[in-house]
Amino acid sequence: MKKKSLQSLLLTGALGMMAFGVSAQQGLVDKKLHNANVLIEDFTGATCGYCPDATQRIETLMTAEGKDKIYAMAIHFGSFTGSRDVFTNSYAEKLLNHAGTPGSKPIGRVNRRLDGAAKTYSRGKWTSPHASAVLASGDSPVNLGVKAVMNGDDISIDVEVYFPASMGTNVRIATAVLQSGYKGYQSDYGSHGTWQDDYVNIDVLRWMSTTDALGENLSTTYKGDFSAYNYTCTIKSDWKKPADAITYTVVVYATDGDNGEVLQVVGVPLIAGGVSEAGVAKTGGSTYDRYFPGGNGVDSDTWGGVKTGVETLVESSEISIYPNPITSNTKIIMTLPTAASVSYEVINVLGEVVDSKNLGEVNGLNEIDLDGDFTSVQGTYILRLMLDGEVVSRRLTVM
Repeated sequence: MKKKSLQSLLLTGALGMMAFGVSAQQGLVDKKLHNANVLIEDFTGATCGYCPDATQRIETLMTAEGKDKIYAMAIHFGSFTGSRDVFTNSYAEKLLNHAGTPGSKPIGRVNRRLDGAAKTYSRGKWTSPHASAVLASGDSPVNLGVKAVMNGDDISIDVEVYFPASMGTNVRIATAVLQSGYKGYQSDYGSHGTWQDDYVNIDVLRWMSTTDALGENLSTTYKGDFSAYNYTCTIKSDWKKPADAITYTVVVYATDGDNGEVLQVVGVPLIAGGVSEAGVAKTGGSTYDRYFPGGNGVDSDTWGGVKTGVETLVESSEISIYPNPITSNTKIIMTLPTAASVSYEVINVLGEVVDSKNLGEVNGLNEIDLDGDFTSVQGTYILRLMLDGEVVSRRLTVM
């Protein structure tokens, strides 16, 4: 997640709605039903000694369930923030108030489910019973899609909303921009003690599309209803600019406007060049590296943190497209460390699959000709490669 510059991410996933006017349809959503994902709202602060443990628990859950299923939002406000906490803002205050202004931390909520009569609960209950209950709850009635593009200090976010099943009731959408990699002071009752301005903060809430904790009302929520919106988030000078360890993630969630429960959530990191030209994921699928604060407190330009999980097949493979823009000789060049079942789809800007191929079992260095009919039609496409179920995407250009 840590690169020198940010560029656009095209994402087809479950995301939210923008406030600065309706945008043209871009084909960012599909019409299938998808399982509900998990949003953990972690109410935290710089003087909360048990909060680093809460962060690590979230990272462990992400590793166990998949980073495309679990999303976290660190909300700094109220007690345990302290004068050295730079992350407090009015959005965090609204969310804290909606949660009933819990005093102790770390405390949070999972998809805003109740725990008996309680709106919030300790970190020991985040995974079980609440996250496990959401993951087992079945399909969400809401699909959402997002494209996030960094232009200077602005993140331009396009979002589309589609209902593959009817709600017919009040549904709201909220979009958040989260920051990771910002170092600061943090108390820690674990082995570290106190992080003196070198604690790496992750998924910190910086901006929201609305000051309403429930989000903005959708006017149409029946099967087949569609909406499209646009927001712009301007990075403030004191947030620190995207560079090396500072990264941003766009997270969008839909809520039941009557009881506030989260119906669906998805997020996408703004990744710099080198990992991929573009990141793409359909509703219910995206993967990227995650880090949590740890180690001995000595940070470097790679966060000095501990990487969670085992390196995936995608991470250990080399994949490139050359030449791109596409010519009659364009090839997919792959080097896989182990044999894997490989297939691909080419998707246009309307979300339509215009070419696909099952390559069977692939191992080692391979060069595959990319010569589908779409190569005669100018435009931008997404190549979606599947390696034993893992997904990696590249942007293609036909000129």
